[in-house]
Amino acid sequence: MMIIKKRFLVNVVFGSVLCMFFCSCSQLPCEMILWSQADSQGQTLNNRALKHAIARNCINHIPDATLTYFPPKNVNGTAVVICPGGGYGGVCYGREGVVVAQWLNKLGVTVFVLKYRLPREGFVHPSPLLDAQRAIRYVRSNADKYGDGPTDGAYESFRG
Repeated sequence: MMIIKKRFLVNVVFGSVLCMFFCSCSQLPCEMILWSQADSQGQTLNNRALKHAIARNCINHIPDATLTYFPPKNVNGTAVVICPGGGYGGVCYGREGVVVAQWLNKLGVTVFVLKYRLPREGFVHPSPLLDAQRAIRYVRSNADKYGDGPTDGAYESFRG
């Protein structure tokens, strides 16, 4: 049992070092609360937080909807709002949010990943839809703040 834990730990550390060596981000992602503080600068997420999100993948217990801005190195004028799936039981933020955002960033796409409120956690059913609509409105109305200003937009939703 200890050998498996040691191997896992070695793989995680080695993978983290490789990722830090090969990943070159011009800016770190920034997470902001969608409803109560939409005009705030938000909280910067470090590489450790992103790696934890990828490893954990699906999250729940989301008291506030958040929108995480992933800036590309070279802006191409396109923005995407990603709404990770999870079947309303959780939000698969890691693989369907962070990983996809990092891939789109390499293509020059400005990405926003939504962590929406879940009906199973006491929020009424249209809450996830309202969060998605708010995220799209926020991105459209603040397009000039992010890079050169996205001229084209898209919405990507995963089904859990």
